[in-house]
Amino acid sequence: MQLHAAQSGKTLAQFVRLVTHVYLEYVREHGPLIERLAAEPLVANSGDPTRYDHKAIVEYLAKILHENFQIPMQIALPVVGISYGIPAAAGHYITHHEADVQNIENITVIMILGSLEAVVGSYPMSLQTLRKPS
Repeated sequence: MQLHAAQSGKTLAQFVRLVTHVYLEYVREHGPLIERLAAEPLVANSGDPTRYDHKAIVEYLAKILHENFQIPMQIALPVVGISYGIPAAAGHYITHHEADVQNIENITVIMILGSLEAVVGSYPMSLQTLRKPS
């Protein structure tokens, strides 16, 4: 579901918005059930059910960062994997608080885009290996 939604985005902001919306709607509808199932030992050991599309979406967004913003894949993959924790935290917040889902979605999108913009903007100065003069 998330990957399908992501593929319709034309900009990075649209991509993040679409993926976040699909994820948070899923959590809004199924969050309490997921948490009850996760509390069952047999189910808990099988992994987090909210990560149903995780690997495909992380790889897809990492390729977008690599191809559009020249971030090497060895940097893009962990950046996207770590930033994926932001919607997970937002989903947890929605499940445990009476919150306006649209407001939480807006905050989540801003936080994800901010983290991605920071890496894209800082990579050349902070993470790229220097070429030393000979």
